[in-house]
Amino acid sequence: MKTLARYDEAYHEKLDLYKKIIQSYNYSIILLKDAPIDVATEVFTRINEGGKKLSLFEIMVAKTYDYGQFDLSEKYKQLIEELSPSNYETISDATILQLISIILEKDCKRQQILKLDKVTFIREWESVIVALKKAVEHFKYTYRIPVSQLLPYNALIVPFAYFFYHHSNPPKGIIQDLLQDFFWRCALSGRYSSSVESKLAQDVKKIDEILKEKQPRYDWAVDVSADFVIKHGWFSASRSYVKAILCLYSFEQPKSFNSNAIVNISNYWLTRANSKNYHHFFLSHTLIEL
Repeated sequence: MKTLARYDEAYHEKLDLYKKIIQSYNYSIILLKDAPIDVATEVFTRINEGGKKLSLFEIMVAKTYDYGQFDLSEKYKQLIEELSPSNYETISDATILQLISIILEKDCKRQQILKLDKVTFIREWESVIVALKKAVEHFKYTYRIPVSQLLPYNALIVPFAYFFYHHSNPPKGIIQDLLQDFFWRCALSGRYSSSVESKLAQDVKKIDEILKEKQPRYDWAVDVSADFVIKHGWFSASRSYVKAILCLYSFEQPKSFNSNAIVNISNYWLTRANSKNYHHFFLSHTLIEL
């Protein structure tokens, strides 16, 4: 009543009506006692989906939210803004979740991500992001992949950031050679074309071997014969194999046909298959267009 009295008497009747509506509203409550976090998360998901299915990232935003301390949605937006000057802003929120889950549990299936401990997730966030940025720097300056759009797979960020989480210094010597060998085996073989979560869990074990300066055992083949390249090298901007070839070309820093200047590659120019910058890489693609 004291609060009501502070308003002009002309509004009292309507304010009193609003008060009664709020007081008489029946709120739905579901009380879970001692429920495992995956069960509680499943209940939360079903209640909040309504007509629109929540993404895994949206669920994790709610699960890890800590008022005034941590907001995963804002943290991700901040990360993308920080990666934008490096042209690596196309890294997806799903990749970020896979990365932190791989680092914490060496598994990144949906069920495992949903089970991640909130306190641990928040505590490790900054360290994970530092490792991710080191992976981006490695791709950009060591392999000369100037933009994230050229990466054969977004998922490649995960094993490399995992490496830098455990090895903060730039790789040298045998470790550098083994890491590069791993990259090209993944890039040229279609490694992450399917069953990404399972393969990432397998591949961090290979990164563990590399960290020990040991050669991992690979159970998938890589064909770099001329016949294979001719048969599978047909141009499509979305194909991982083509992106791997583009990464090889990019390492040599392609030049403009007109001025011999280094081609300025950005994610913006590579989002469309008819981008004018593709002719610097695939001459046959340009001739077909002409």
